[in-house]
Amino acid sequence: MRDDLDQQLDDFGTSMPAIDWASPTEIRKRGDRRRQRHTAGLTAAVVLVVALAAGTAVTVTQGRGGQVTPGVSGSATPSASAAPSLSPSPSASPSPSTSPSASAPPAVLTSIPVAAMLKPEDYASGYRVTTEDEMGESYGFDMQICLDTDQWDGKPEAPDTVDRPRRNRRLGADGRGQLRQDVVAMRSVSSAKAVLKHSRTGFEKCAMIQAPEGRRRAFEIVAQDFAGDESFMVQWSTVQLLVFIRVGTVVITLSMPPDAKVATTTETAKNAVQRLCDATAVC
Repeated sequence: MRDDLDQQLDDFGTSMPAIDWASPTEIRKRGDRRRQRHTAGLTAAVVLVVALAAGTAVTVTQGRGGQVTPGVSGSATPSASAAPSLSPSPSASPSPSTSPSASAPPAVLTSIPVAAMLKPEDYASGYRVTTEDEMGESYGFDMQICLDTDQWDGKPEAPDTVDRPRRNRRLGADGRGQLRQDVVAMRSVSSAKAVLKHSRTGFEKCAMIQAPEGRRRAFEIVAQDFAGDESFMVQWSTVQLLVFIRVGTVVITLSMPPDAKVATTTETAKNAVQRLCDATAVC
């Protein structure tokens, strides 16, 4: 192995081209030229540093024989950092906004399913679904007296509900009266609102009624906005509580038993809304 290495070194030496060495005089001249270039470079660097520190732009030129001439070009605007700036890569276009779309309008029901109606447990124990109709008083008679005596002109008018899908239910208990529920599906939210507006205005205009035979009746709004999209509760003299609720395009009316209290009636109204929402797409 040693012999091989020696042989390679010998071959390397023999393959080298002949070198023409410079004379001592030429070597001294080359050294002088290197020193002149080195001195000129140092001088230019010093001038540039001083100029930058003074905030002045300087042009450095080198003449013949290595002479360096700094030239002032006037006041210069300070440059930004000498460090090379990296051009920012194009930012990705922001993705389209994912804002929630506008909610769809409430559904217009073509029928009222049985499941959308109150169940006995939604009101009180001891009640059951019944088809019997107890012949009690109706607030409609008093409202008609109010109209006949020009206490109210019936405006704003309510849209017709005769041809609209509807369902009613009665919950009864022996000797405790009945809870009557009526649910009607209107053609639009605006028509459902008009029904409640008409009814509420009537109760406000007919707050006190004097019947021809001397009987006095009163309507008082005792609560509002406790269920559905809008709602109000009316105390009809000492007879009963009445509830009017709008849920989207649907109107719910409750006529409570004589012994019903405001708190119990409020909970029953909320239960009626929940039944409707669970059984239909109106909510």
